[in-house]
Amino acid sequence: MKKEIIYYFTAPGERNTNTTLKTVRDWASKYHIKRVLVPSKSGQTAQKAYNLFKNTGISLTIVGTDPNIFSSEILAQLRSNGTRVVFYKDIPYTYSPEMKTAYRRMGEGFKVAVELGIIAAYLDEGDTNDVIALGGTKKGVDTALVIKPAKSETFDQLEVREIIAKPMSIKIV
Repeated sequence: MKKEIIYYFTAPGERNTNTTLKTVRDWASKYHIKRVLVPSKSGQTAQKAYNLFKNTGISLTIVGTDPNIFSSEILAQLRSNGTRVVFYKDIPYTYSPEMKTAYRRMGEGFKVAVELGIIAAYLDEGDTNDVIALGGTKKGVDTALVIKPAKSETFDQLEVREIIAKPMSIKIV
């Protein structure tokens, strides 16, 4: 049996970003999880994650939505520091609307984190070790899951192993 603190935020949103990132950094170190995937639209969350994870030995992957929205300055800085930055449209995966809708019942960030679990399988093909995948609602991150990654075509092998953090409510108020 494992006893661990799980963060349940009262509401979703950007206000949970710092706590989520710090908790994930500590969790990854404690349980020797080597890969963390962080979604970022503009690059702001990516920058925060980089600052918290540098020099930890944890491999950080930033998954952006659109290179035209992501800050070119932050992108250049991250890449020059060896941080992997990819954009989800460049990864050949599928995530059906029905699955997205189902995971949204746990929150938008939950849906995004599972999506990053799929993306992890494509980025590091053959590596089935657990990852920590984050997700958010609108801005920032408010959800963190330990996931055994799997590709779209083997989605039945993807496992959400642990919840590190998530909002209790799925609506921004």
